[in-house]
Amino acid sequence: MPKGWTALAWRRTGAHLTCGCLLLLAGAGRATETPYSPDPKGFIRDWLIIGPYPSTNAGAEPTGFADDLLTAQGGEANVEPYPGLRDSATFVADKAKLIAGIGSTNQWGFTETRNFDIQWEPLHWTDASPVVDLNDRFAPIKDHMVAYAACRVVSPGPQKVQVRLGSDDDYKLYVNHAFIGGLSVCRGTTPDSNIHLVDLQKGANLILLKVVDRIGGHGFCLAITDTKGGPAEGLHVVLDDPKRKIAAECAGLGQVDAMDGGAFARMGLEGDAPYFPGPHRVALGLGYEKRVDVNLELLVSDAADQPLFRRDMTATLAPDTALVLNPDIDCARPGPLKIAAVIKAKDSGALLGLLKAEVSILAPAALAAQQEDLVRDEQKLQAATADLQGKLQAKTDELAQLRGEIAAQYERIEMLYEQRHAALATAGGDAARSIDEPFEPVETPRATLCLNSDAWEIAAATKRSSQGFDDQQPPEAGWTRTRVPIECYHEYFRGRNVPVKGKGDPFYGPSQTLPCGGDYVLPDARTSQGVWYRLRFDLPDGWETRDLTLSLNNTNTRVRAFLNGTLIGEDTAWCGPMRFALGSAVKPRDNVLAVYAGADRTLGPARRDLTEEMWGIAGDVVLEAAAPLAVSDTWIISSYREARIEARTWVRNRTGKTQTFELRHACVRDGRVRFRPGTRTVSVNSGADIEVRISQPWADPALWGIGGKYGDPTLYTLVTDVVQDGKVVDRAFTRFGFREFWVEGSHFYLNGKRIFLQGDVGHFRMNVRRHLDVMLPLLRADHINMIRSHQGNPFSYNATELPEVADELGMLVCAQMYPILHPWPLAKDPTGKGRKDGYLSVEEFLAHPVHFENLKNCARWVRMMRNHPSVVVYSPDNEIFTQAWDTPEQLEFNVRNDRLGAYYEKYVKALDPTRVLTRDGDEGTWGHKGKWQEEPPCDTANYHYPDFHIFEFVQNWETVYDGRPALFGETLYHSYGAWDGWVGAIPAQVAAKASRVREVAALYRDLEVPGAIYMGLSLDGFIQLDPDGCGPWRITPQMLEEYKANSIVKAMPRYPYIPVPWPSLSGPGYKKEFAMITAGVHGEMGINWFDAKTPTHVRNAVNDAYRDSLTPMPPLKANRAPEFLVRVVRNGAPVPFAQVFAIPRAGQATTPVGVTADAQGTAWFVLPEAKAFLVRAGGAEQAVEATEVPNDPPTPGFEYLKTIEIVVP
Repeated sequence: MPKGWTALAWRRTGAHLTCGCLLLLAGAGRATETPYSPDPKGFIRDWLIIGPYPSTNAGAEPTGFADDLLTAQGGEANVEPYPGLRDSATFVADKAKLIAGIGSTNQWGFTETRNFDIQWEPLHWTDASPVVDLNDRFAPIKDHMVAYAACRVVSPGPQKVQVRLGSDDDYKLYVNHAFIGGLSVCRGTTPDSNIHLVDLQKGANLILLKVVDRIGGHGFCLAITDTKGGPAEGLHVVLDDPKRKIAAECAGLGQVDAMDGGAFARMGLEGDAPYFPGPHRVALGLGYEKRVDVNLELLVSDAADQPLFRRDMTATLAPDTALVLNPDIDCARPGPLKIAAVIKAKDSGALLGLLKAEVSILAPAALAAQQEDLVRDEQKLQAATADLQGKLQAKTDELAQLRGEIAAQYERIEMLYEQRHAALATAGGDAARSIDEPFEPVETPRATLCLNSDAWEIAAATKRSSQGFDDQQPPEAGWTRTRVPIECYHEYFRGRNVPVKGKGDPFYGPSQTLPCGGDYVLPDARTSQGVWYRLRFDLPDGWETRDLTLSLNNTNTRVRAFLNGTLIGEDTAWCGPMRFALGSAVKPRDNVLAVYAGADRTLGPARRDLTEEMWGIAGDVVLEAAAPLAVSDTWIISSYREARIEARTWVRNRTGKTQTFELRHACVRDGRVRFRPGTRTVSVNSGADIEVRISQPWADPALWGIGGKYGDPTLYTLVTDVVQDGKVVDRAFTRFGFREFWVEGSHFYLNGKRIFLQGDVGHFRMNVRRHLDVMLPLLRADHINMIRSHQGNPFSYNATELPEVADELGMLVCAQMYPILHPWPLAKDPTGKGRKDGYLSVEEFLAHPVHFENLKNCARWVRMMRNHPSVVVYSPDNEIFTQAWDTPEQLEFNVRNDRLGAYYEKYVKALDPTRVLTRDGDEGTWGHKGKWQEEPPCDTANYHYPDFHIFEFVQNWETVYDGRPALFGETLYHSYGAWDGWVGAIPAQVAAKASRVREVAALYRDLEVPGAIYMGLSLDGFIQLDPDGCGPWRITPQMLEEYKANSIVKAMPRYPYIPVPWPSLSGPGYKKEFAMITAGVHGEMGINWFDAKTPTHVRNAVNDAYRDSLTPMPPLKANRAPEFLVRVVRNGAPVPFAQVFAIPRAGQATTPVGVTADAQGTAWFVLPEAKAFLVRAGGAEQAVEATEVPNDPPTPGFEYLKTIEIVVP
């Protein structure tokens, strides 16, 4: 044996892996792959891609994340991909989960199982962005799938690197067949979302990335850098497997076990493993990258380095034909059998390659010993398992004890609040205690007249406000009769509300009534970009001397209002009432009110793709009468912790001179004065408003709450008198509830009791009181205690109907508002893709007129909400910073938006510091934001869809959000719509959602998460596509198919647009024309609130899951506000558009309430209090006893309304 042989043969380790660049770049004798390079930032642009493979939604993570889908290729940990390597994927259509006869599909859109032949294919990404976009690459599969990406990174030597990646959505990473890491998450692709430290070996290193697509976008990016994030030196990328190419092209080789320089070899034993001591035949094949004459030194030795075979020889090696040697050996010693070859050039003696490999020789006795060891190890594991189970039980018992101790601590906190409240009550003395005195009515000029009716007319504007808002004038012609309130629609959205479509194009163009619409006609004016409303009216008798104000309560529009040809006001609003003084423009008789409503609420040129979905007058139109010196606004602030009430009152003076007056307050309930907060004498200049604050301890008010330990939904009325010379010249009424809601530590408290917010994202129509009468008790029956007013229709979330009904029944409200963040047209590009419209910086925007419109609307919104005790949380934005949009190109854009959102949140908090503030999605949506945080932070940490990241952002919620209460503003996304391919509420989907609700909602409950607003029960409950019919109306699959084909169902001709049989078109509240009862997707559309002959609802498994998983809540109040109809008749015929007033006669704390009757002479009253009223119309009057309406259980329709007939002369 030559000196140094053994050392030379075994000095270098891993020779069979270190092919190096030399072999790859040399190609004189064979076709080799040209290597690629990462880009300057380390992003790999050249990949092998295979897909799609199926993935389904099952529980917390998609099946594609856990399933190994490469088993036919050896599995994810063993695959050796190369271009053209084939596979197949099966997308199963489970017939048991499909609804026969209606074309329902699985989540890939198939009704039959589909098989796809797929293969690994090169993808060379040349886009400016490093994000490899896989959208539409695997058509017809677009969502719910898995793709794999692979490449081989060639390193000049061993080195530590960082693998920095982003994925849309879930991912798993393997390097050299070893699992490195992964994350099950729903998110968009953001570079550097995850960073892994990896050891690269010399030569080719296989990178395998698995990317799961849930829905929407699909893609990834992957960069390799040094350990500090800088460029990694000397890396190249190849796609093919070098060993596979050599083995395929070199005859007689079979496989490659070792490579070095340009040399390669098959080094092993013939036959199948395992190998035991004894005789064997060596399988040795040698080749070189080009034809060359060489001197070979061959050696086979056992585990003790004793030679078993040695040969020195001269030979010719070639790239296409192997030199094959099969020496026989006898190996008696178990252990590694070592095979080595030294290859030198024959002519020069230069070393061309050193090849080596090892083969394991196993001893039978050693195997038996290993088996015994395995048995002992198994026994130890069983013992350890039993020990761990015992410890687990001990920890479970300890956890239960700790939870009991924590619960006791919270009970102590509640007790301390009670003791503090009692001490403050005692300290206040008799002056702070409730009283029981009669409430003395007085007559003042204050009264209201609701102008809602079908007496109005509507006409299209001759031009849009963007073409000259200041020049808008009522048209001379084109008027048609309409009801008010009534919505106008962008033509694209009209079909969501009324049974029409566009002629030719279903979304655009003139309106065409669907067959199911019968004789309904949508006036062209209601899809005009600007519309005029007109009403002719007389003043009620005696009103001509009063100070009159017109209030438009829900517009979402730009408005110009004219009375008798005189401009009385103009404004821009998307929340809160617009109020215009009538002044001298009003006449006792024959008044003509004309109101313009423009489609574009923002300032500047309007664009078709940015116009509002809805606009117009969609709220109450009210004529308010008062004295020239009168209360203009009141804000009542109640504090349980301080046992105090404060009234902030604004008094306006339109008398023409300075006025001095006494301001008196009384808290009235059930016709009795319960508390007098105090009086104050002040003066106010002519034409001015003055704010007067009166604060007084109140020891024992009846608390407003949601029932049970929190208190019943008790409402008071603050009666505010303006008194001059001992005479009440104005009396104002403001309804309120005495309650306090606050944050203590990381939890919410209501009236000193800890409360867990269990909310629903209100996607039902929150501006229809009758819908709320039915919907809210159904939600509370499943323990929902809060409604978040987040719904796409601005007239819904900006309406006061929700907080009014919630006040009465005892439901909490998270009020939502949306500032405008972008005036149009803009300057900067938020996408980096050359868009012409961009955005203003924060500093630029804060100087822009739209910002000041935002401030005005924020203030108006706060004034609208602040006296409602049900409104305990304000949310002034939604998902401004969404992780799904957080790409490198949009980072600056998103941070800018988030800074503006924080600005408006702070502004709202300054306007009303008594409410808890949240910013929906401010901590992230689907994925954590992590780029920019406001300082100081918002009151709450609001994360959307934490159920996708339970380990990261739910289990440790108390620490991850820095001690702030977690309010999960949206969680458990709606399961039958776009997110799941519009498969509808098929039984399998309903069952899966119910299972997930039980898992997640119970976890939130057990972890005592302070707040979770589900998306939600109103969408996923109350619906299931059963073969025998769906919902209260039992819509069958055959009916759905019939409507799809003909736009009409013979058995139910008006499906799905059911005309609402309103008993009157007068009185307060929006009266929508049609109720949409589309079966299959949205549960709230299966709620019957209008059809007395049909049940209110049908429960499903999701309803039961919420009821079983949420913390039990007390029921809502059993009765609701008094209502009745008045029919005005003269000579046996109805008197259309008569003015009817209900005047309190039993000490009720309310003004005279007026209603304009509709064309049928009916006037609909909804009153704040019960008992006796005097109804007066046209010189006639009649006594009426108003009673609260039973609402437990809620019943649909309008049969509860009693009708009073009054005959006028």
